[in-house]
Amino acid sequence: THAPPTLMKIDVEGAEEKLIAGGRACLEAHGPVIAMEIIGGEIGRKFSLRALGALLALGYQAFALDESGDEVGPIPEPEWRARIDGMVPDKDQISWDNVIFRKTSPASSAR
Repeated sequence: THAPPTLMKIDVEGAEEKLIAGGRACLEAHGPVIAMEIIGGEIGRKFSLRALGALLALGYQAFALDESGDEVGPIPEPEWRARIDGMVPDKDQISWDNVIFRKTSPASSAR
């Protein structure tokens, strides 16, 4: 028997919502801390916001990381929408950031 996870890193290039749906039982039962990469701009609106919404529905709160690596937040979903729209692309024309999710309440809805 293995101990339940306490930390998950999610970086699956647009399949985050599928991973969350597939791991829902584990997330509900154990509530590991999640570090998830989010993508900015149009792609982020299509994929990252849906994954963010799925985690919020499971009772997680989202925290940004400042330049020192300290958590800032929790940050509500409307602010994440603005952050994703305002992300500046890097040299490869991709904008991304990591978000920390902590489970702080029971799931707000049963899907």
